[in-house]
Amino acid sequence: MLNSAKSPLFAINHNIYSGYSEYWRKNKATLEHEELAYSLRALRKVGQYIAANMKTVEWLGMSKKSGDKFYLDVGFVKGEYPVPPGKMDILVGITAHEAFHCKELSDWAWVKVEEKTKELPRKYKSN
Repeated sequence: MLNSAKSPLFAINHNIYSGYSEYWRKNKATLEHEELAYSLRALRKVGQYIAANMKTVEWLGMSKKSGDKFYLDVGFVKGEYPVPPGKMDILVGITAHEAFHCKELSDWAWVKVEEKTKELPRKYKSN
């Protein structure tokens, strides 16, 4: 969980009105609830693209805290809709970072499965 009030990551000083997400992000809204939903959906897509076992991405405060979810501080994006591309890029980077942690764990698990099943006959292993 990242809290914008405590993390120096959110104190980066750059132009928030330009960024890579301006080119690929098409679903935007000027209403808060729609924009937060669109942003969250975009972040989930990025995470799922990197790692199929990515934790569910949610805004902090949407539900009870759980270890199987990844929370982002909504305070970082509140107040300006649509979310500026520079801020969206930061959120994408944080989500991608978390997704790679999930992917690394998955890759490690497959290595361990292969070690444990190396004695099995080939017909019991799927490609």
